Amino acid sequence: MHILRTGGLSTVIPAWAFPAAVLWTAFLCTWLQCASAQSPIPDALNPGSDGNIYSLAVQPDGKILVGGWFQTLAGESRNSIGRLNPDGALDADFNPDADSLVGSLVLQSDGKILVGGFFSLVGGQPHSCIARINADGTLDPSFNAQVIGDTNVMDFGIMTGVYSLILLPDGKILVGGWFTNLCGEARNNIGRLNADGTLDSGFCPSADCLVRTIAAQPDGKILLGGPLTNVPWSRGYSCVARLNANGSLDAAFQLTESNFAVDAIAVQPDGNILVGGGFTTLCGEKRQGLGRVYADGGLDESFTPEFGPPFAPVFSIALQADGRILVGGQFNNVCGESRISIARLNANGTLDPNFAPVESHYDRARNWIPFVSAIAVQNDGRTLVGGTFTNACGLARANIFRLNCTDPATQAVNCHGTNITWLRGGTAPEVTRTTFECSTNGCDWTMLGAGKRIAGGWEMDGGEAVTGMLRARGYSSCGAGDASSGIVETIASANASLSVFPDLLDGIVARRDRVGRPRGVPGGAPQREHRSRSRQHQGEPPHGEPPSRRAAS
Repeated sequence: MHILRTGGLSTVIPAWAFPAAVLWTAFLCTWLQCASAQSPIPDALNPGSDGNIYSLAVQPDGKILVGGWFQTLAGESRNSIGRLNPDGALDADFNPDADSLVGSLVLQSDGKILVGGFFSLVGGQPHSCIARINADGTLDPSFNAQVIGDTNVMDFGIMTGVYSLILLPDGKILVGGWFTNLCGEARNNIGRLNADGTLDSGFCPSADCLVRTIAAQPDGKILLGGPLTNVPWSRGYSCVARLNANGSLDAAFQLTESNFAVDAIAVQPDGNILVGGGFTTLCGEKRQGLGRVYADGGLDESFTPEFGPPFAPVFSIALQADGRILVGGQFNNVCGESRISIARLNANGTLDPNFAPVESHYDRARNWIPFVSAIAVQNDGRTLVGGTFTNACGLARANIFRLNCTDPATQAVNCHGTNITWLRGGTAPEVTRTTFECSTNGCDWTMLGAGKRIAGGWEMDGGEAVTGMLRARGYSSCGAGDASSGIVETIASANASLSVFPDLLDGIVARRDRVGRPRGVPGGAPQREHRSRSRQHQGEPPHGEPPSRRAAS
């Protein structure tokens, strides 16, 4: 049995016909891409917010987590965090209520959500800069991690808080930011929590700088990025440094030094590392806003996009499965071509001429470039964009919009006995890791194991033959500083007699809710889980204006 997914369509393909179907789909996708070479435009999603959007994360059910510095979302009261339904309408039952900026949202496999930022209260309860909420938006009382800094506002306006959270495969949580104490123990700006929120005492690196962004490599090593400051291993430069899994410094990694802040890091499938920020030099060479280094930290001389005017910070990097790179920041040209705050690059760093969606939110009268601080790619290839702006492509859009998908997003789930593959391509989001699960009733899932990367996707082999339902899940980085993470999934049958597609899942669940189980599906259906160069850039929380608006109000 095979499930072939192209954009929003899912098709059951008999095993004997699958190779030909894949070839035909590849041909069709290429033809469609050539025939419809047009830039994406905003779709109907238009919730709007009254403040900056810094974090976006997509749930498996298509709902959208939104974090930032706002008091209203979709016309309703929401303090710094909310959730949208797939059509952009507000999820009325989800209202965690944080009293200050939320810059990081990380979705766990059980539907719970890790939250990082500058807040002191969540749901009316004391939580200093880090918390975990349940899938329904209520506070998880079992998670009691806290961070503390020397003062609330430090040099250059850098605020005490959590700037980046990374959920590791073993359930542990990396915490980066500007703090001196984590869970009651001394930790300088970087630490690791156990899955229950207690401190991992065996992990004790120290960074004498703001850790603005973190990326975890498949081998367990950890990349850190931050702004211009005094870092023991950087000799006074902004840098990307790498730690071993135990927290010790990886001496084999060449220090990736820049002349200004490093704001975003993304690891590509081949191990190369994209570095974004407000710099104009990287590793001693001219690089404006974005560069790429090899796995050992050496500069990739062939990757030379330029973002301008010369100071043009990159805040968010999102990868597509076809290797193309979405970039958000505060710029008005890329590689000499007009691009306002969002662009897409080809895998080699050249500008994608067929992606130029946002021109009109450039305020030419004030010569002010609104910024895109958060990008998240949905499973169907549509792109969520958050930041600080008032319109997109001439349409009124207050700080958040979604671009339609003009190129196909492809997926194919293949199960042959003990071998499972999940092939992904086109505009589908690249994922950093995957898991495979099975279920006999579509409600209770048993972990089969983690996938390993293969050409064009992921594979898991070994164990017993899979029967019943099969769920493939991928974890994708998103948001400001790539500090947030969502989950995409495909659910299918492990045999040809039963197939359930993501597009049809909501209707199946709705029918089950009405009659107990969906017609024609023994044992029920899968339950979707509901569960300007300035000091401002160095100190803004995390990529925008200082949080004075709410205090003033």
